[in-house]
Amino acid sequence: MVMVQICMGKRKGRWRSLRLGWGLAFLAMVGSGWSQPGRLDENVGKTEDGGKKPASFNIIYSQDLEHHRNRQIPFEYTTDLWNPDWSYPGWRDGDNRWPSWFANHIKDSIVLDPLTGSVAMKFNFTDTVVGGYSGESPYRGGDYWKVNIGAEPKEMYLSYNVFFRPGFDFAMGGKLPATNGGSPLNKATQQNCVRPGEGEGYSTAIMFQPYGGLAFYCFYQNQNRDEWGETDFWDTYQPEGLDYDNGRFKFDVSEPRWYNITIRVVINSFTGGVPNSDGIMEGFIDGKLVESKSGMYLLTASDIDKGVNQISLGHFFGGNTSIWKPVRKEWTLLDDFVCFTYGDDMNVPRGNVVSPPGRVLELPNMKTQHQEPEVDNSPPSVPGGLKTSNVTGTFIDLEWGASIDNVGVAGYRVYKQGVEVTTTSTRTCRVAGLEPNSPYSFSVSAYDKAGNESGRSTELYVSTTDLDITPPTVPQNLLATDSTENSVTLSWDASTDDAEMGGYMIYSVEEPEDRWHGTTPYTYFDLRGLNHSSQYDVYIVAVDASVNMSAPSEMLRVRTRAPDVDPPSPPGNLKSTLVSQTSISIEWTPSIDNVGVTGYSIIVNGFARGESTGNNYTLTGLSPGISYAIRVVAYDHALNESLPSNEIVETTKSQGLVVASLPEVQIVEFLSTLSPNVAAAVSQMETHGHTNLQNYGLLVTKRDTNNIVEYEDRVIYADQEFSEVGHEKRVSRGLELLYDFSHGNGMRVYDRSDRDDPINLDIINPLGTSWLPGQGLKVDGNTIIKSEAIPKELIASLKSTNELTLETWIRPSEVSQSGPARIMGLSLDNNNRAFMLGQSGNQAFFNFASRLNTTSSTENGFPEILTEENHTVPGLYHVVYKRGSGGEESIFIDGDKVYSGRRDGDFSSFSDNYELVFANELTGERPWRGIFYLAAIYSRALSDEEILRNYDAGPGEINYTTSLFVDENTSYEVTPFAKTDQGYVLGEMKELILENVLPDYYNDSLYMVLYPNPNSGDFRMHIECSLSNSGPAYLRISDMMGQIVYVQKLELGDLCSNADEPLDSFSGGEATNSIELSFSLSSFLEDGVYAVMLIVGDRAVTRRLLVH
Repeated sequence: MVMVQICMGKRKGRWRSLRLGWGLAFLAMVGSGWSQPGRLDENVGKTEDGGKKPASFNIIYSQDLEHHRNRQIPFEYTTDLWNPDWSYPGWRDGDNRWPSWFANHIKDSIVLDPLTGSVAMKFNFTDTVVGGYSGESPYRGGDYWKVNIGAEPKEMYLSYNVFFRPGFDFAMGGKLPATNGGSPLNKATQQNCVRPGEGEGYSTAIMFQPYGGLAFYCFYQNQNRDEWGETDFWDTYQPEGLDYDNGRFKFDVSEPRWYNITIRVVINSFTGGVPNSDGIMEGFIDGKLVESKSGMYLLTASDIDKGVNQISLGHFFGGNTSIWKPVRKEWTLLDDFVCFTYGDDMNVPRGNVVSPPGRVLELPNMKTQHQEPEVDNSPPSVPGGLKTSNVTGTFIDLEWGASIDNVGVAGYRVYKQGVEVTTTSTRTCRVAGLEPNSPYSFSVSAYDKAGNESGRSTELYVSTTDLDITPPTVPQNLLATDSTENSVTLSWDASTDDAEMGGYMIYSVEEPEDRWHGTTPYTYFDLRGLNHSSQYDVYIVAVDASVNMSAPSEMLRVRTRAPDVDPPSPPGNLKSTLVSQTSISIEWTPSIDNVGVTGYSIIVNGFARGESTGNNYTLTGLSPGISYAIRVVAYDHALNESLPSNEIVETTKSQGLVVASLPEVQIVEFLSTLSPNVAAAVSQMETHGHTNLQNYGLLVTKRDTNNIVEYEDRVIYADQEFSEVGHEKRVSRGLELLYDFSHGNGMRVYDRSDRDDPINLDIINPLGTSWLPGQGLKVDGNTIIKSEAIPKELIASLKSTNELTLETWIRPSEVSQSGPARIMGLSLDNNNRAFMLGQSGNQAFFNFASRLNTTSSTENGFPEILTEENHTVPGLYHVVYKRGSGGEESIFIDGDKVYSGRRDGDFSSFSDNYELVFANELTGERPWRGIFYLAAIYSRALSDEEILRNYDAGPGEINYTTSLFVDENTSYEVTPFAKTDQGYVLGEMKELILENVLPDYYNDSLYMVLYPNPNSGDFRMHIECSLSNSGPAYLRISDMMGQIVYVQKLELGDLCSNADEPLDSFSGGEATNSIELSFSLSSFLEDGVYAVMLIVGDRAVTRRLLVH
């Protein structure tokens, strides 16, 4: 470090001096073109095998973490180190909460790569953490930040290396880094995971899959679905020696190794300002083409001047719910991030041209694997074309042509007067510290990683010029263009210099010496870290490349703003201007603010749905026939929010027979338990299929004995795995199969028809499906859901009656599905079946189709029936096909008969080896996409009245029981809620007061004790029971935050069924109805206090468990 004292002249009667402890650093900065942290501004080269012409790269951004090598490695990657490494990135929307979040939740570290010894970033994952940024999930965690690359190219490659712990378990999958581009997605788009709107850019991640494969996960304008991103699997590259699932790439984690992941992104073009759908996204593994996706509409007309601008550096398991948790603690390494394009001399696909099959990239950052290297004795070629690009009195800039090498050029040595003075990995160098008016000779050699050095280039003779002692002109017209509570933005007119300008230093007057705020090559600067409501005297000093400093500029007095605590006024006169089936347009009178209104949040049914910077907005992606309560809230730069506007309630237009509604949720009853501090709320939800249900539970407000609110609207989410779907109102006679898609588990759909030999279904490709909260299976990929065995008894039953009823509650995802797309069927292949129910549509509308094989029809079930309603909205539908033994057949939609005809013959034509299949044919060639809520098959033709009864019953009621930790004689206001994609729905509030009254143990009793207590997590349970209304028994363990951590169904037999024999004791005595159970959970339960609840039928008892 060089400390220089330079006399600046007299100011206000005293001398001011400037500390230049940054002298050498400044010379390095002006010599390297003022690079941002982690960036390179030079072209780098790497030769191909065989000594061909080297690849040239235009490096836009890079970060290899090698600057940490001088530290004691490994070390924790704390915020103060992480921030400058990644150019002070933002979280999600670039707000300032990310650093504190990072400090509290991220425990990553900097380590040495075990194979190559390079510096790498280690990501540590615990077995309880998922998600990178979900503020609602109790399991939130993982890593996610956005790196601004400082440019917006229309085409770019992002490349980095990843190392998975040997034996890495991919669990349900997660995310790896990718890119973003264009204008940021607004908060509503991110929170609701929906298709970007006009004026929003694109967002991508790479998903690692349960089997170790990869997929693009993209949000962009012409994606095939409105909600969630679009998934495209990497399935074209099949490297030798690796395993495949369905022809897809799969990581091999059996041995230690690095993989290189590279993404090529090409922004769509524009014709006359109109965007085209010709964007490209390609994936490469170790430089080899894996996936190529074209026809993408990434950026809209308002982003015509934008391009790729961020690394979306997200790496975590999930998803953001507990099913995504890793099965054990895991770790990965990431290293060598490079954003680049290829030099003009490279013959590569450019612009909106896809890469040819089998393309292999030359990359600037490929890692070597741990293996015995071949001995390299071949030096690089001699560098040529050595010349000067700038000559001054104290330094000379040199540049030269690239060398080539059989393995790769590692760098260049620069010689002055025959003595080595420096090395560089680029083909430029600044040699400083020279004498004015002096002759020098320079030469350059190349070297490779093996240490082989080429011969030196032809010497270059050059003389320095006179010493530059002329300072730049004084910066003029210093202005403050903006200010906040903690910052001031300055601008000024550029200085001039007789040689080469360097930059500007920014100072404020302080004691005992002036404060240096930073140096910039630009004519603007943000003064940050200032105190609010304070004034500062600032000035600017210009510096040239020879570190000659101008006189200070004129002093400028600036002032930071006082804290803004005043919210804007409420938006006024909110009204709708246009209502359609799927959208509502609104406008309002603008708010006013003491500083300025920044924007408006649009609140729909209590849920933030969008944001606007103007006084109008269009809500899109709505469901037909649903009422929406809409308000608008204004906010300013300090995020002070106004009171809400007036509320309007608008109902989207209905489509045909679709009668849509929001869920109806209610508390059925409160259950007392034998614990003095635990109650249970039994809730029920109906009509939930018209919207996408996201979560449900209770909101609890507690009031003390003086009726003062202690806390308000505390959220207790229901345990969805513990929820039950009821069907008490449905017809059961003749029921053969019933699937309500509520008891699924990964790849299995359970038959709930109560038959002795249930016919469960297997999901062949679970990656194409997702389970919905409470009830529902969403099919969003090409999958096959089929019976785990041939349903011989079902076929026999149908043959014996020659009658059939097929019933479904479904929600198609697309209008244009055709083929027909198979909803459900019993078949062998595309042309041989017993029956089929499907969807046949075009770009404008769709109808439902059915086929049935009888002795009077074909093996394919022709003639085919097709309804004629021409549905234009893929909403929730109840579709029923029935055929009686007399030949009459009908189709019902939402309880109304829409087709009636006749089909003669009987079912003796059925083959005995048909398989039951949903969402496709067994061949995989007739996929259907949408949501299954219920499917049933009857071996008789239901009457019209019975079909209407099933329609009125809906797909089922979701029943859930939620534990409440309560104090005695205290009032609680409990409100059930359902969160949907259309907003929150609240049920009726009920008051709960747990009185200090002992329950009547006799005649209807349940008793449970745990021992030993405290324990290590291994304990025994003694149960005594005599109930008049016993039912299924469950053990449920919750932590003291109310989060359920363990659930197990218990087999108690008829222990609790004898209500005529009351218990003789309730303290472990000789009761006739008692049982002892053992539980070994020490490896699962951490130290702490837990509530252990035993639930039998509609009774529950809770005990506290101390684990230590």
